[in-house]
Amino acid sequence: MADIKTVVVSLPKLTVSGGPGSAEVIERGAVFGGFVPGYWAEVPIDNPQEAVAADLSGVLKRLSEGAALTYIEFNGSDFDHHLADLIEQSDRRTVLAVFGHDKLAFYGFGINTKALVSDKTAQFDDLWPTLAMIGEFYLTEKVSGRVWFEVLKNKSFKQSQIDKLKAALARVEKMLKRENREPWDKHDCA
Repeated sequence: MADIKTVVVSLPKLTVSGGPGSAEVIERGAVFGGFVPGYWAEVPIDNPQEAVAADLSGVLKRLSEGAALTYIEFNGSDFDHHLADLIEQSDRRTVLAVFGHDKLAFYGFGINTKALVSDKTAQFDDLWPTLAMIGEFYLTEKVSGRVWFEVLKNKSFKQSQIDKLKAALARVEKMLKRENREPWDKHDCA
């Protein structure tokens, strides 16, 4: 079960602007001014079709089951309301990547909302290494994009997670050492 969940939202025939969901992503996310889209079949992960959800309820089901990566394509005119519902129902440890035919926006956990990337153009290939830096999914050797460190809150995110785990392990080991003493060694009153 993934602790950090990643949702990729594709709006292939629509721009990422307008309504409540898009406004939230643009206002509180890192938005690239230009984007060169690609195809889901080219994603550098094992079995990309397993990550595809048919509709919003499928995304929410995958999130509740602890899936690390989910992909959804919103095509209808009500895409923005679906996006707003997705934002509202996802937890604080979810990162979203929303792209249309002209823009890419990163939103949610681990994203620097003050990133100055509005004048830059991202490639579809750049999406996956950047998300893998935050999320909990593995890329195949076919990965060819770059990591957009500009959009990450913590440039060494994975290392900070490892450091937190090491500190927690040290605390547990210290606690276990304390518990292995004889009862008369625990108190200095004798």
